[in-house]
Amino acid sequence: MNLAGITSVKTAASGAGTLSLRWNSPDATPFATVAIPAGSGWQTVTTELKNAPTGTGKLYVTSTGGVEVDAFTFVGDGAADKTPPTVTATLNPAQPNGENGWYKGNVTLTVAATDNGTVSSRQYSVNDGATWSNANNPVTLSTEGSTEVRYRATDSGGNVSQIGTVTVKIDKTAPALTVDGVEGGEHGDSASITPVFTATDAASGVASVTGAIGGLQVKSGEALPLWKLPLGENTLTVTAKDKAGHITEKSVTFTVTTSFDDVEALLTAFRSAGTVAGDTGNVLGAQLDQAVKEAGKGKKDDAIKALERFAGFAGDAKRVTDKAASDALIRDAQALIEQLRG
Repeated sequence: MNLAGITSVKTAASGAGTLSLRWNSPDATPFATVAIPAGSGWQTVTTELKNAPTGTGKLYVTSTGGVEVDAFTFVGDGAADKTPPTVTATLNPAQPNGENGWYKGNVTLTVAATDNGTVSSRQYSVNDGATWSNANNPVTLSTEGSTEVRYRATDSGGNVSQIGTVTVKIDKTAPALTVDGVEGGEHGDSASITPVFTATDAASGVASVTGAIGGLQVKSGEALPLWKLPLGENTLTVTAKDKAGHITEKSVTFTVTTSFDDVEALLTAFRSAGTVAGDTGNVLGAQLDQAVKEAGKGKKDDAIKALERFAGFAGDAKRVTDKAASDALIRDAQALIEQLRG
């Protein structure tokens, strides 16, 4: 017989005495002894086999006498392995390298197992255990999205470990971003633009989409009067960020200009909004008309003087109550002066 995997023996006997278990010879030194205590009837005595011999051999049982043996029951798995492996899994990178628990690239899964015998295979599944694939070597996980990975191991006796699970979230792609409503080129400052920007992300989803022109935050779908921007070159920058931390950025550069027509249009709009009082609007309008006439005659100095008077009236807080509107009118007047001088 072979005592591999045997941990103890249960002896059913009656009488009183000592039984000795010997290996390959009735004269060999006992590797275990069973003491049957005196008593009436049949008894069962359990003896641990801590020093059981290895390999295959002959088992001899000798007795001091006075013992009648009914049966020996050997306890343990024996040569047949009945203990399943213990399985673990590790990921590389060990921690997500993106935000909110997302990986920003492929992930390597390594399945490890230990067993009292021999581990014959390790497997993993990405479809809820419908099918299993070989994981004896490290496995590369590359599918974008959130995936529950199951893993297990089997030993040479056919015992299957408990199934472990790990969730892997992969997003390798930055969000897709579209920006409309703003074109490059020149735009008079009496006009307005309506930027529209949207983003999509198929894996982790969109976390935020923001737009800005310089330090001014811009909302998608909301009209922006260009007089609120500096004259000259401006850049709308839109930034989309997904939940994994990928960023997509798009920019549109355009130029804000002014003219006599733009200033007239702004003055009309400010008067309609009540920002410029009626009498003041008349005064400003008169100076602007004078500047236009003088410029049309080629009298640049007289046109400049009219614009300087226009700027002086626009800067009077009692006449133009809104500082932003006041600043815009003064700025435009000064820009027209520079154009005439240029």
